Amino acid sequence: MSSFLDPADAVAVSDATIVPDATRPVAAVVTGEDVRWVTWPDAPLPDGAVDDVRVLATTEGAWVVYESNGDGGDAVSRSAVHVTPTGVTTAVDLGDRQPLGADVDGLWIGDPRPASM
Repeated sequence: MSSFLDPADAVAVSDATIVPDATRPVAAVVTGEDVRWVTWPDAPLPDGAVDDVRVLATTEGAWVVYESNGDGGDAVSRSAVHVTPTGVTTAVDLGDRQPLGADVDGLWIGDPRPASM
């Protein structure tokens, strides 16, 4: 499997393991000996090349969060995709919002500006 996947953090959900790819919009869903591929080619991705991929685990799936600082300046663009063992349930453009965590109810996001602002 490693020759086909640049694995990000794996997430165990019941009897399945979700393994998102760190460089492409795809994840392997592994259940026992079975491997199923899930893709999200139409999901919004951040502006510019993706600089970072984070995986936030929940008991029902994984939030794959993409981040890009576009032209290398201060502006950051993010998007997130929720992957479960049955497929993609949500894809969202986060703009400059910072993911703080995730649970079964959703992705927790915050304002990226310092509190002094």
